[in-house]
Amino acid sequence: MNLIAALLFLLTNQSSIEKIHWHENQITIHYNTALDATQLRETDIENNLANNAGTLIQNLPATKMGEVKINSKARETKGFFLADKLGNRITPTIFPTLWDPKSDPYAGLPTNRGIKGLQVQMMDDAITLGVNHAAFNLNIATLIRIPPKPEDTVFEADGIKVGIRQDVINSLPMKLCQEKGIRTYLIILAYRTGNPAIDNLLLHPNMPLKTPHNLGAFNTKTPAGIKAFQSIMDQLCKSFSRPSEKKGAVAGWIIGNEVNAHHEWYNCGPSDPDEVVAEYHKALRIAHASLKRANAPGRIYASFEHHWATQPSPNPKQSIPGKTFLQELMKLSKAHGDFDWHLAYHPYPENLFEPRSWLDKTTLPNLDTPKITFKNLELLSAWVNIPNNLYQGTSRRIILSEQGFHGKPGSPGEQNQAAGYVYGYRKALASKNIDAFILHRHVDHAKEGGLMLGLYSNAPGSIATPLAKKEIWQVFHDAGTPQELQSFEKYKKILGDKAWNEIYPNPQSK
Repeated sequence: MNLIAALLFLLTNQSSIEKIHWHENQITIHYNTALDATQLRETDIENNLANNAGTLIQNLPATKMGEVKINSKARETKGFFLADKLGNRITPTIFPTLWDPKSDPYAGLPTNRGIKGLQVQMMDDAITLGVNHAAFNLNIATLIRIPPKPEDTVFEADGIKVGIRQDVINSLPMKLCQEKGIRTYLIILAYRTGNPAIDNLLLHPNMPLKTPHNLGAFNTKTPAGIKAFQSIMDQLCKSFSRPSEKKGAVAGWIIGNEVNAHHEWYNCGPSDPDEVVAEYHKALRIAHASLKRANAPGRIYASFEHHWATQPSPNPKQSIPGKTFLQELMKLSKAHGDFDWHLAYHPYPENLFEPRSWLDKTTLPNLDTPKITFKNLELLSAWVNIPNNLYQGTSRRIILSEQGFHGKPGSPGEQNQAAGYVYGYRKALASKNIDAFILHRHVDHAKEGGLMLGLYSNAPGSIATPLAKKEIWQVFHDAGTPQELQSFEKYKKILGDKAWNEIYPNPQSK
């Protein structure tokens, strides 16, 4: 029975799993059934969630409503469904929707002092700049060692013992950031290493050997891959689950990168849109379950670039419009037990080399817009507040986790870059749904296709060794301080009256 058929059966026969409550040692499944004989079955997350026959747990009594309590051991990635007495599926697969104890996403984290954030390269400078949010890339391949060493945390996948390197986890700067009042975000990535044992475990099996950036989708296709991803996320979430302990805590877990442009940034091979969304849905759900089982603060975020109603690539097997991806992701989330994932969006200007995004032409004032950039940023809040997109009646949160403004050292490049930041910062600040605006990057990078997005220029012949502060450095420093307006007013002429009045609508602030 496919998903549509199962949903139709649900509507006509009123059989359903109402909710699944995960406790530390027990799972409680609440159900309704209209049949005299009903089976409760479970299935692994890697299997087809609509068609898989699953494994019988027990036959249910002929009651309209009831609950079943089962042991939670070894069921970290299991879903549950109802079947008739012959084992034919009558409901979709549902995953845990409630967690005990219920974690507070902000418990023990630094107070959010403002939206200003940075993908940090130099910690001392970030502190001087007054950064409130810091993002760091984490390639999960750097955590893995085969065979493991005695000091590693060991798990077994497909009969192979794998070590998770605690020394790498300990080297992450979460505790230092927390002591300085900075909320931290980890961008969880998987790069090809050239080591077949690690790559086969971590990378999606359909990822080709040659890809644009060696950056792949997580292996949510095979049992060994799912075990590896779940074990890594479990260990990370446990390590950063207690803000008061020596490792600190993570405010946000960004799963993958710009998944709607999957050929470039989340490669799972040439794929139909529904395949990509289904695989990413599994990764998000696994990460979310790890976070909740650890009773850790923080949120899980899905990552998207700025194409909205159009796709980043003309090839439909290489990219998906962001709006379409999010709609399909929402359908899967709701159909299989909704969970509180949130949005990490990258509203770069439409032309990455033109920082003055108020000049963008592909930005309509409605949700059919080809792109969402800073010019029409308010549309993100409009989307998360659509009733069907709410989670338990509450809008999902937004962070702007990667975006930058090109600025070639010297004038007028640096002035336009600074003006671009002024416009973007004020646009983000105006949204009640946006919690962080994390600038990319700290220092210009020689391998970023000619883009110069940093607060610093890079030294000649280097990749990203800082050379000198650019004009944007002072603007960034002053954002969110009493000096903000005075600093920003220097760029009023570049923005023009229309853009300036948009970001400072109150006449008293002009």
